[in-house]
Amino acid sequence: MTRGRAFVLRGWMTWASVGAVLSVATLTWLGYRAVVEWQHSADVIDQRTADASADLLLTAVTRDMRAVQRTVLSTLQVGDASGPAALDLNAVASAFARYPYPDAFFVARITPQQPIISFYARTTRQPAWLPAASVDTPFPVVTVADSRIANQLLERIARDRHRRKPFSVFEARLGRARCQIVALLTYVDERGSVSIDVRGFIVDLEWVRRNYFQDLTSQIARMRVANPDLRLAIVDASGAVRAGAATAARTVSARRSFPLLFFDPAIVELDRPEDLATEWWNADATLTGRRSDAVRRGAWASLVIVSVSALALAASLGLSATALQARFRLTEARSDFVSAVTHELKTPTATIQTISESFVRRPHIDEATRRDYGRILLDETRRLARLIDNLLAHSRISDIAETYAFEAIAPHHLIERSLRDFRLRLEMDGFDLRTDVPPGLPCIRADPTAAALALSNIIDNAIRYSDERRWLAIRARQVDRDEVSIEIADGGIGIPSDEVGKVLEKFFRGRGAVSGGTGLGLTIADRIVKDHDGRLTMVSAVGVGTTVTVVFGIARVQRRDADSDR
Repeated sequence: MTRGRAFVLRGWMTWASVGAVLSVATLTWLGYRAVVEWQHSADVIDQRTADASADLLLTAVTRDMRAVQRTVLSTLQVGDASGPAALDLNAVASAFARYPYPDAFFVARITPQQPIISFYARTTRQPAWLPAASVDTPFPVVTVADSRIANQLLERIARDRHRRKPFSVFEARLGRARCQIVALLTYVDERGSVSIDVRGFIVDLEWVRRNYFQDLTSQIARMRVANPDLRLAIVDASGAVRAGAATAARTVSARRSFPLLFFDPAIVELDRPEDLATEWWNADATLTGRRSDAVRRGAWASLVIVSVSALALAASLGLSATALQARFRLTEARSDFVSAVTHELKTPTATIQTISESFVRRPHIDEATRRDYGRILLDETRRLARLIDNLLAHSRISDIAETYAFEAIAPHHLIERSLRDFRLRLEMDGFDLRTDVPPGLPCIRADPTAAALALSNIIDNAIRYSDERRWLAIRARQVDRDEVSIEIADGGIGIPSDEVGKVLEKFFRGRGAVSGGTGLGLTIADRIVKDHDGRLTMVSAVGVGTTVTVVFGIARVQRRDADSDR
């Protein structure tokens, strides 16, 4: 009996041992599979980070390289049609301040008479291929003439002019410099004769190789500072690193190619000039360390944890993957936001810096120029202040409602306060401003600063997206006994129907978005209005314009001074 019991016990022990071995083997296999999947997921996330960084660098570089051709040339005015061609020095100075790669701008009016080309260069960086000009001027732009270079350009542009091309793009040797020339040709038929207005810019490709890409690459690298193992670089056609940091330890990398063209390649896609060479450069993003390496080093420790609790490990893996994906999405949104804000901040600060340097270099400036500078500085300062207000509002958007100081404010006071920073801009851009605020409107309940910021963002969008039809209409009405509406209408480019519902989303920028802007203005305006228990609605049609209506509640206690104003 004792022997039988021992036999049975030995059998149970054997089966228990076999079961334990099988359990350990099963858990070990499950742990091994979990580690492999974890390592694979880490590799995928690393590759996505590298791909996203390379895409961001490529987008920033190509967008900046094409910005002068896309947004600056078409806005430069050639001057009176009856006189010689000339460019607005303020517009040229602003373009130089925003974009470093143009070596010079030029303008010409080609008529049956002898055409003349005028060149515009920086006083602080005059082109080596132009004769040196006197810099004894209070302005950061100097005008230069050179008949030899002018004849060389006119002879080449004539080939595209005879074929009625809208653009003339080519490469040429100007002096010893290899340059890329981009010109916009505007044809004007008058009394049987044709005159052509030419606006263009010249890029010194050797200067570009040495200097241009460093600042852009550094800005994007600072945006991706959350990952210290990330290295960004711009590599030329020969494989030489022209900007950023190269690394030999390429564990995970992404490469995006782009042509060294300072215009939109689509304009020459169907008829490519023979004298236009294309060099393909690369935007590289490299991760010097891999998450999978750390996973491999901790594999056995992970297997022990899996053996103890496979379910807990699976849950932690799921949470880790979710957290990594959320972090990736947050980093991408923050990078896009910082890129837009950086571009928006550069424009007013560069203009202010340029004018300030002019004051320092030449203190005895005539009164007319001083007034012009003052108006430009005032406009750019207000633009910068509005951007800072938006950033501050966005930084506390989650609990901004708790910071409001509500009071009764008259609608015409609120409208006047919102328009105050745009008066000079509306006047300079030739806007037809119409306001319709009937007397006797009751006061609304609002925080004056926040409500004015909301209306200012809507007005700024209306001005920014107005093209040829430059008018702005602001109308206030009492909707019912409890609400007052403020309607802001423009004759701008309009919003496609599939994007009207999205423009209030944070960071959204539609297909017709112009350069600049952070994608926060309408988002903040909508949030402020909702925090005031109001409503913001939008009606828009492409080519017709946009109407934004904001509804505020009427204040229960009317301000005495507001009543007296009415």
